[in-house]
Amino acid sequence: MTKLAFDISSWQGRPPLLWFQDMKEAGYGLCWIQLWGLTPDGNSPNPHAEYQLAMARKAGLEIGGYIVIYGDKTDDTSILVQVALAAAGAEKEHLTFVALDVETAPMRMERLLNAYDNIGSQLPGVVRAMYTSRWKWTVAFGTTEWPHAASTPLLEARYVYNSGSAPATPPDLEWFWLPFGGWAERAMLQYAGTVPTLGVGVDRCVYKP
Repeated sequence: MTKLAFDISSWQGRPPLLWFQDMKEAGYGLCWIQLWGLTPDGNSPNPHAEYQLAMARKAGLEIGGYIVIYGDKTDDTSILVQVALAAAGAEKEHLTFVALDVETAPMRMERLLNAYDNIGSQLPGVVRAMYTSRWKWTVAFGTTEWPHAASTPLLEARYVYNSGSAPATPPDLEWFWLPFGGWAERAMLQYAGTVPTLGVGVDRCVYKP
C-alpha cells in the first residue's frame, strides 16, 4: 500500500508548525527536504533545512533529504556532502534517507559514486536513494546503469500535468513507469510539482514505506 509524501526546498521558506501538522492530518506521512541545491541566492545549502525538518518531525512526519549533484571538474564531493548534511543541523541523525539528486548537466559517473560513498561514510547507516527522472538520467549518463541500483531506492520525478497542477487522485507507483538506469521499480513517484497544498506549493509524491 502506498502513502503520501511531499518535498519542499529553500523556496518554501519557513511554513509554521501548524501547516506541517495540517499536512500530517491530511494524510501525508513523509516530508523530504532539499539540503543543498538551487536556492534564491544561487546554488548553496538550504538555509531553512534544519527548521523545515524539525517542524516536520515535530508534526509526526518521517523526514528525508536530498543533495543536488552537478557535474564539476573534480569528482571529489566530500565538502559538498559535508556542507549539505550540516544544513540539516541537529535533524541530521533523524533522516530516514538522503538522496542523490541527478539533474540534467552531464557528469562523470565517478562523481556520483563518490557522493554516494561520502554520504555513507559521513552519515553511516542512512539509506542512500536516487532522486532523478528517466529523462534527466539519460541526459547525464546515457544508457549507463547505476552500479548500486539493486540496493538504492529510486525516487523518480515523472510529471504529466503542468507545474502547479495535479491529478485529483494520487496515482499508483507504476504511473507511466519505464525502466531505466538498472532499476526495476520505483520506491517513490513524484507526480506533481509546486502544487498549492494548504497554502504552500509542494511537490506531491506517493511512496512505498
